[in-house]
Amino acid sequence: MIIARTLALSLLVSTLLSPSLASATSVTPLPAATALTLPTPNNGVFEGYLPAMACFSLGNCVAGGTFNDGNNNQQAVLINEVGGVWQTGVQVTPPNGPVARSQGVSIYDASCAGAGSCAATGTYLDAAGAQHTMVVNEVNGSWRPSQSLALPTNAPSSGLQSQPHAITCASVGNCVVVGTYNTTASTFATQGFVANEVNGVWRSASAVVLPVNKNKNPQVTFNQVVCWAVGSCEAVGGYVDSAGVTHAFVVTSIRGVWRPAQLIALPSNASAYAGAAFNEITCYGPATCTVIGTYTTTTGAQFPMAATMTKGVWARAVSVALPADAGANPATFLWGYKGISCASLGNCAFGGDYTTKAALHQGFLVNEVNGVWQSASPLPLPSRAMYAGANGGVIAVSCTSVGACTAAAAYVDRAGNYQTMIISETATTWGAPQPLTLPNGATTVGTGGGIYGLRCFTTGGCQVVGTYQASSSTYEGFTVRW
Repeated sequence: MIIARTLALSLLVSTLLSPSLASATSVTPLPAATALTLPTPNNGVFEGYLPAMACFSLGNCVAGGTFNDGNNNQQAVLINEVGGVWQTGVQVTPPNGPVARSQGVSIYDASCAGAGSCAATGTYLDAAGAQHTMVVNEVNGSWRPSQSLALPTNAPSSGLQSQPHAITCASVGNCVVVGTYNTTASTFATQGFVANEVNGVWRSASAVVLPVNKNKNPQVTFNQVVCWAVGSCEAVGGYVDSAGVTHAFVVTSIRGVWRPAQLIALPSNASAYAGAAFNEITCYGPATCTVIGTYTTTTGAQFPMAATMTKGVWARAVSVALPADAGANPATFLWGYKGISCASLGNCAFGGDYTTKAALHQGFLVNEVNGVWQSASPLPLPSRAMYAGANGGVIAVSCTSVGACTAAAAYVDRAGNYQTMIISETATTWGAPQPLTLPNGATTVGTGGGIYGLRCFTTGGCQVVGTYQASSSTYEGFTVRW
C-alpha cells in the first residue's frame, strides 16, 4: 500500500492449525472502484494521504485526510457517505480561520457513534509555524466548526508541535483523542496526551503518566485508542527509558480517569533491548481487548507479538511465528490502519509485512484459534503479482464472525506498479485474491496510495476507502462497496 508513516487472518472454528488457501476458488467479482469528489478547486489528495475512515453502518461512513487546494496549499477534508451515496468533500477550516497559504491542515482519524454523528481529529499550523491539534464534531449530519484541543499545562505557549494519532467515540458526544506534544523542557521532550469529550464538551487534555525510568525526552508515540463503554478505554503507545530502550505500553481509562501507563511482559525470547512497539488494539467486550505489535528477539530479529486482556488483566505477550520463508530478521512491519479484528475472545486475526530469505517483502495473515495463535501464512497474491513490496502487505482486516474475515492488501505487479486487492474467507477457507479495478482507467495506486480503510458488517456487506495515482503528480480518492 502506502507511504510508511509512524503515526503502522482467518478465524478458525475447527481444530485446523492454519487456514486453507483456495488457489482456484471462484469468487463473485468486486464492483469497480468509484472516485471520491474533493472540494473545488483542488489538485488531488496530498501525497495520497486519506487515512481516516469510520462507519456507523453500511453506506453511512466518513473519510478524511489532506488535499491540495487550487493553490497547492494543504487543506483538511471530510467526505460523508449518506445512505450509500458519497457526498462532495467538505474543506475543514482550522480554528485560527481560513488558510491562505500552506499551513499543514490535515485530518488523521475519525470515529462514528451514530448516523450523521461522527468526530474527527487533525492538525493545523498557526502563523508562527506552531502545530496544534484540532477536533471536529458532526451533529445531525452537519460538521460543526473545528476546535483547538487544550493541551496539558506543560505544553509551550510558542513552538508547540502537537499531533493527534487516533480518535474513538463510545457514544454520541463521548469521544477520546490520543496524541503527542512537546513540553517546554530544553530537551524538547515529546510527551503523550489523552483528551476526553464528555456529553459533547471537549475537556482539557491530560499528560500520560510514564514509568519512573523514562528518559528526559521519552519520545512518546501513540498509535490507537478504543473504548467499550463511555469512560472505559484502552490506548497503546511507547516511550524511551533512561537507557535508550523503547518500551510498549497500554493506558487504561476507568470511569473517565486515565491511569498511569502500564508495561506488558514481552515474549520470553525478547532481547533486553527489545525495542518493543504496540501498533494496534481492538476491544470486543467489557475489559476484553487484544493488542498487536513488534519486538526484537535475543537474536536481533524483529517479530510480531500479541497480548490479550481478559476482565481487565493483561496476559504476557506471545510471539507469533511467521511463514517458513521468513528471513533470519524478517523485519516485521504492521501498518496500524486497523489491521486486527476479533470475532470473540480467543478468536482474532491480523496481518502485515515481512522480509523473506530472498530479501523480498511479502504479506502475511495469522489467526488466533480458541486462544492459541497459529503460525502465519503467506498472503496469497494474484497471478500477475511479483511480491508485496516495501509499501505493501496486509493493511486492514475486518471479521464479522469466526471464520469469516476480509483483508485489504497491496502488492507490486509485473510492471513494477503498486496495486491493491481484497481477499476474503468463508468457513476458514480463503478465496482467490481480487485486485481492484481503479477509477478512470488508472493503472496503479502508486507508492502513496492504496486502501486505507476497510469495514465489514455483521448485517452484511463491506466497503473500503483509499487513493490511487491519477497522474504522475496527482492522487485521487476511491471507494468500493459490495
